[in-house]
Amino acid sequence: GAEKMFSAMAAMAFFISDVRRLIDMSIHHLPPGTTIARLCQAALTAYDRGLSLREAREQLLALEGHPEACDARLNVPFTLLALLYGQGDLQETLLSALRCGYDTDCTLATSGALIGQILGAERIPNHLKEPIGDELVMGIQYHRPEMTLHALARDTARIGVLFCRQINQAIQIVGAPSLKPLPTIPQKPKLRVEYVGLPCAAPGESLQVKVLIQGELPSQGTRLTVTPPKGWAVQPAQVQVSPLQREVQLTLFAQAEMPSLPMRNIFHLRLEGLAEDTFGVAGASLWRFLGVYFDPLPPENDALAKRRAFQHHFVRLDHPYLPEPEIDIVAKFRRWSHILGRPALIVARERLFDLHQVTGLQGAYVAYLARTILSPEEREAFIVIGNNDGYRLYLNGELVAERDEQTWWTPFNNVHRVHLQAGENLLLLKLIKRGEELRFSLGLRQAEKEHHNQNDWLVDLADVNPLLELG
Repeated sequence: GAEKMFSAMAAMAFFISDVRRLIDMSIHHLPPGTTIARLCQAALTAYDRGLSLREAREQLLALEGHPEACDARLNVPFTLLALLYGQGDLQETLLSALRCGYDTDCTLATSGALIGQILGAERIPNHLKEPIGDELVMGIQYHRPEMTLHALARDTARIGVLFCRQINQAIQIVGAPSLKPLPTIPQKPKLRVEYVGLPCAAPGESLQVKVLIQGELPSQGTRLTVTPPKGWAVQPAQVQVSPLQREVQLTLFAQAEMPSLPMRNIFHLRLEGLAEDTFGVAGASLWRFLGVYFDPLPPENDALAKRRAFQHHFVRLDHPYLPEPEIDIVAKFRRWSHILGRPALIVARERLFDLHQVTGLQGAYVAYLARTILSPEEREAFIVIGNNDGYRLYLNGELVAERDEQTWWTPFNNVHRVHLQAGENLLLLKLIKRGEELRFSLGLRQAEKEHHNQNDWLVDLADVNPLLELG
């Protein structure tokens, strides 16, 4: 929603210079009823009430602030504050964003880009332009024939002129140069996929997608064929489409008996003789649940715990409730599957754990989990962890991380560099829960660059299917 809002503002900023009007015209793109929508509206109200920038910032924090510096729910309304309190002055806009703090490399960039667009290069003060220069510098691999800001702006403006002439001839851009029209592209059929719900599955699960066919189709119709990756099935695998039947609903099945579940699962679409395309479905992380444990009595040297002995649950991160790391993973997984009467499996989607899938135990406890991942090659990797309580992590029998802390969950509270071997890698995780709720996430990034945030997530791994260990 925020991306759509800022994109709409940037598109209209070529024609409208009033920042408040741009916001009012575009804020509807924010999802109604969400934190980001409420805080953005609160930012507008605070400005209209005549609050100072500091007072407006404090109000947003008090209403629904968040400690994560990069959380968009707070930084997007901070960006609106910068645009409003900057009063159309580029330097004051940048300083207003800076005064709000948090994700300042993004809030300054977004607010500054919009004001810079409205002003144009000639009206940007030299003392702001000169330190930057004209070189186009990107944080990703990117190359243009002319790596300058001037050339990028020129080519962007030219494309805008051509699109306006082609799509809406009622819009006249004064002073535009004479340009060759955009090449005519044949209106061949196109395939578009819409996901119904989260595009992620575990073995034994199914999900649905819709395929929409756009463009010209033969009057007699044609056939759409769907080819699933190994371990998956699809219904229908073939279906007739026509100018009157352009929408197909597919059900995708992740087969329970697949030996491993890749993180990336690619489906191929073929519109016979006309078009081809692909779409992907994520494989969930598969963690064996090895049980929950706690001490029924408080530690001898803990006076505070003794005063609360009636609560009956006590935990210690350094106490081995199981013989870690030499645990018989399969035996414990089978035992807890027997106890629960169903597979003791935690399916982690988008890297976030939900232990309520297997336990509703209240109070403090320690949970053991294990996951076997397959790597196509030997490599270095970053394990990126979000946690709000302590944990201990083993990789292939070696202790690679331990944190005995209680904190606010964010996606990358802790990062550990590890070595993955080609083939199977066993992760053994010990989680400690001492508060009301346990939040934990774990993902793996590439380690080609020094800082984990400069690397992409690893998507070529696969999870061994624990369901096959249950016989």
